Amino acid sequence: MKLLAIAALALILAGCGGSEPKGTFDEAGFKREVSSWDLVQGVVVSENSRSIWVGMMDDGTRRDGYAMSVCEAVREYTQGDVSNKTITILDGPKMSVLNERVELGKHRCKL
Repeated sequence: MKLLAIAALALILAGCGGSEPKGTFDEAGFKREVSSWDLVQGVVVSENSRSIWVGMMDDGTRRDGYAMSVCEAVREYTQGDVSNKTITILDGPKMSVLNERVELGKHRCKL
């Protein structure tokens, strides 16, 4: 189920791209860490690294606080001058099974 959620997120959001930000963002390290968190079902980073989507189970509550935690992980894996990032928490099962983008939480990560 976790791999299916990751694949669905990647397919739906693959078209988001743009220019590269200045500085560095260790996307692989970031994805490894966040993917290891208990509630996370998948992580997708846009081509320009400005948008990050995290799939989770919907427990009926807003996940804005969780998006803030993801932002802290982004800071740990960022060096130099990079663009701000938007963290969006999505309902992983609805994304993978029904192809629906149901937003559970969001945070604008200012770096």
